[in-house]
Amino acid sequence: MLLLCNPVLKSSDTAVTAHKIKSSIAIMELKQNNSANISDLIEHSHSMLRHAEAGEWDTVVNDEVIRRQLINTFFSEPSNIANEPEISSAIQQLLLINDKLEKLSIDARDEAKTEVNSITSGRKAVNAYTDNAR
Repeated sequence: MLLLCNPVLKSSDTAVTAHKIKSSIAIMELKQNNSANISDLIEHSHSMLRHAEAGEWDTVVNDEVIRRQLINTFFSEPSNIANEPEISSAIQQLLLINDKLEKLSIDARDEAKTEVNSITSGRKAVNAYTDNAR
């Protein structure tokens, strides 16, 4: 609880730290249980998409670690042939979510690039003004 009482931390810092702790616990539980099901994987992917849509990229990155573990755990075991239609449908859902995540990440990257270019242009303008004022 020290994190919650630290006046230097912003609420967003506390939320990110709390999410990292939850992510670590989830990974430990997953390793202990050594089981994952496809619905957990889909729900986790939807959660990542919601965080990406909210611009919470630190959370998305942390969640990706858990999702990779879920994928590795789920696909490390042979599937039951009776479940193949369900698994095929789930894989299609995961691919759609991945496409959306990829688009959002590209858009966020481009937006960050535009901001950096704007800052660089502003800095060049200030430097030119300062050089000419001398």
